[in-house]
Amino acid sequence: MDIRIRAPVQPTESPTKVEAAVRALFPDARLELRGAWLEGSASDLATLARLVREQRIPDTARGVLLRGQDGGVARFAANKQAAAAGKLNFATREGPLGDIHVEVRAGDAAGLAAAIDEVAPDTRGWSLEERGLTEKTLRAKERDEAVLDDLEHEGDDGA
Repeated sequence: MDIRIRAPVQPTESPTKVEAAVRALFPDARLELRGAWLEGSASDLATLARLVREQRIPDTARGVLLRGQDGGVARFAANKQAAAAGKLNFATREGPLGDIHVEVRAGDAAGLAAAIDEVAPDTRGWSLEERGLTEKTLRAKERDEAVLDDLEHEGDDGA
């Protein structure tokens, strides 16, 4: 497993704080400041998986990872400010300070599928309780996913 990470460092930001935000998601990251970008790699998805469980967002995380996959690679962006606070928030649009751009390389589609299952298991068939949801939070989650879907297709001409 190879995880590539890039995060912009704005002139108003401390590179140390941006590094801390990245490490909140990938503690084993080997990072280097290259111009206005903090770049590096990691090999462990355990912290990401823990945050997905703690924040009860396996369906959202799985959807983001599946939408961002291409063969043995999955790409996603995480909000840098949320990461600085120890939270995982998938970015749908570039934040004002830029986002943490992540590319997970698993070698092949089967390896990537296993990695996605590790981070965000398929919860179809799970009870609401097993998923950490109530009826109210399920409805809110479904609304949020519909908004994300609309944002992804914004500007599509339907062709």
